[in-house]
Amino acid sequence: MFRVLYENVQDLNAFQINQKTCVIITECIAAVSGLDVKIKWPNDILSAKKKIGGILVESIFKKGRLSHSIIGIGLNINQEDFKDLPRAGSIKNLTQKIFEIERFLEVFLSLFMNDQRNPKQLHEIYTSRMFGLNEELSFQKGNQEFTARVLGTDAQGKLLLHEKANLNSYDLKEVSWMY
Repeated sequence: MFRVLYENVQDLNAFQINQKTCVIITECIAAVSGLDVKIKWPNDILSAKKKIGGILVESIFKKGRLSHSIIGIGLNINQEDFKDLPRAGSIKNLTQKIFEIERFLEVFLSLFMNDQRNPKQLHEIYTSRMFGLNEELSFQKGNQEFTARVLGTDAQGKLLLHEKANLNSYDLKEVSWMY
C-alpha cells in the first residue's frame, strides 16, 4: 500500500481524481506486468475477474473548495494466499512472476505526475476500462437481485445501469456487484 498527496491544481472534483487514479493505476499495472486490467466501479482494480487492488481517495476541503486529496492505493503484488476471499488475486498469481514492489510505485508516480489529460479524456478512458461495460450483469439492491447492462458513469460518479427499459443511476453502496 502506498499513499500520494495530491494538490488539486487542475480543479478536479473528487470523482475525477478517483477516475484519474484508476486510469493511471491500470496503465501502471499493464506496463509493469502485462496484465489486462479493468476498473470495477467505483475504485476496485480487477484482472481475470480477480480483485488485485483498490483505491481510496480522501478529499480535504478548504472554504468549500476541494484543496487536496490523499490517495491510497493497495495492490496485491506478490501475495499468494487469499484464504476465504475467492474473488481476490494478485499480480503474481495471475502472471506466475515475482515483482519488485518499488517498480509499481516508480511507474505510477511517473505516469501520475506527467499526466496531462483533461477530465473528459480521463472519463472516456475510465469508462472504456470499466469491468462489465455494455454487458448484462447481476446486481443486488437491498435483498433484491436484478440484471442490468453497465453503461458507465455520470458526471457525479454514479453508476449508470440500463435495467429493462429504464436508465438508472446508483450512488456508492446503493448496489452490489454479483459477479
